[in-house]
Amino acid sequence: AGRDITNFIQQSLRDRDERVPPEDILQVSQRIKEQNCYVSQDIAAEFAKYDADLPKHITKFTEVHQKTGKEYTVDVGYEKFLGPELFFSPEIFST
Repeated sequence: AGRDITNFIQQSLRDRDERVPPEDILQVSQRIKEQNCYVSQDIAAEFAKYDADLPKHITKFTEVHQKTGKEYTVDVGYEKFLGPELFFSPEIFST
């Protein structure tokens, strides 16, 4: 299930067009999961909190490109609490 969360974060970053080099995306997604994700007691309340003031809840995740050594930053938002939600409510993510 941990890999499912990593894959969810990876897809979220791609969907938002975050500028993560393709060779770094898996590692970055895994680190975001390990360092930023948490379980919310009330997902609706968490959405409301983020929706009310999204910039306040964005975490800047900084990484160094594996090949060039240049630093880049990724915005981490809703996936901080949505990723772990896969464990408890997988049906909300199925298509």
